Amino acid sequence: MTLATLNLCVFLLPNTSEEKAGYSITVVFAFAVFNIIVSLPFPQNSDSVAFIVVFLIIQTTKTTSTTVLAFAFLRTSSFDEKVAIPCTLILLLRYLKCLSSSKGNRIVPIQIRSTETRMSDEPFTGDVEYSWKQVVTFLDVVLLVIFACILVTMSLCLF
Repeated sequence: MTLATLNLCVFLLPNTSEEKAGYSITVVFAFAVFNIIVSLPFPQNSDSVAFIVVFLIIQTTKTTSTTVLAFAFLRTSSFDEKVAIPCTLILLLRYLKCLSSSKGNRIVPIQIRSTETRMSDEPFTGDVEYSWKQVVTFLDVVLLVIFACILVTMSLCLF
């Protein structure tokens, strides 16, 4: 459980440092070593699989995906303003920002300028400009919540 919790901390590290990648690789190696240590005492030809082995396999898979995401986020946080942010990410950022600031008020839909009025070489980013660092920070928070929910659900189901 400690290693699984440490896996979640990858999303708390800042994207500007390269320690995020090193930390996530270290957690992958720790899970791999722990998986070898735990699986040694079990018989090789048993019909059933222990719950701890299932837990470790799922956590190793989750840790590997966290490492891939950490590398992808490090890459995307270095993008400059020339690389356009996808419209779906902008809409999701706006929607969650509107939800967090409304506090019970009625949410007014946000109007996005139409694609006919923009220049052909101008990237479509909507009315509010976001940087890739803001998008990656937002995705870190979202994935932290998703992976924490997966960990809690899986821990309750298996143990």
